Amino acid sequence: MFRTLISFVLVFNIIVFVHELGHYVMAKRAGIRVHEFALGMGPAVLKKEREGTVYALRAFPLGGFVKMEGEDSESDAEDSFTSKSPRKRFGVIAAGAVMNLILAFVILLTINIGIGQPTLTLSEVIAGSPAEEAGILAGDTILSIDGKSVTVWEEALILIGEAESEIEIVVERSEEKLSFCVTPIESEGRMVIGIVRGISRNPVSAFVSTVKQMRFLLAMMLGFFRDLFTGKAGLEGVVGPVGLATVVGESARGGIVEVALLTAYISLNLAVVNLLPLPALDGGRLLFILIEIVRGKPVPPEKEGIVHTVGLVLLLLFAVFITYQDVTRLF
Repeated sequence: MFRTLISFVLVFNIIVFVHELGHYVMAKRAGIRVHEFALGMGPAVLKKEREGTVYALRAFPLGGFVKMEGEDSESDAEDSFTSKSPRKRFGVIAAGAVMNLILAFVILLTINIGIGQPTLTLSEVIAGSPAEEAGILAGDTILSIDGKSVTVWEEALILIGEAESEIEIVVERSEEKLSFCVTPIESEGRMVIGIVRGISRNPVSAFVSTVKQMRFLLAMMLGFFRDLFTGKAGLEGVVGPVGLATVVGESARGGIVEVALLTAYISLNLAVVNLLPLPALDGGRLLFILIEIVRGKPVPPEKEGIVHTVGLVLLLLFAVFITYQDVTRLF
């Protein structure tokens, strides 16, 4: 339990710190006065003021914020958020999500360089497995599964794991394309065919592999939110703080690499969520800036404030619902 709590706090705060650091750095570059850069919520337990900015560590280690002059209220100061051009304000708001994307990329790249990145060239085919019986050999490189081109190992696992019957796997062997029909079997709650990924430790291929991983994960996340908003997907796969703490705790038992991978995935997910054009999120604020650029003048602050306030209330209600769902899962 203690390890789960420490791991959750550490992972969550690293992600939040990097996100808020993006806002902070871009605000400073844009000449915006930053009143406070805080990590955590509630009363401050440690704080230090430097060059007009208070740097604070607050009591509850969940969340963080950057308080800028004129961000949520009218201000005539030359160094206020509202006094800056739409382009600069857009950069400040978008910087948080961009930093989360960078964090995810750096973590995945470090892992891929340090322990090697998974490749689609098989290192082993398990004896007696469906893959061996179909004729797949170690050294074969997977090209497609059921007609879908495969670019990363995670994608192959998902396609195999979702299979309900026989699937077609196309591989490359000695510069020749071969097709095999394989029927997955269930093992430990998931469908498998008995193949083991290859590992590459080439720095150049590690970079390329990381780019492919990022592209695949982003496509998966965007696809989930698309299905969620169109009603094709439910809320079963959505977790809140309680569910997230459970997942982090399970990863902690798997070692530092598992925790690092989860940190990258959560950071990437936070970037996507924050850029959704919903009120109270960074994406909602960016939408208002884009509307301002199109109209040639900003939306009245009081109207924008009402929209964000309503959006915040709805997000809090959604958070309560998801937390309740997390708790019921535990019991």
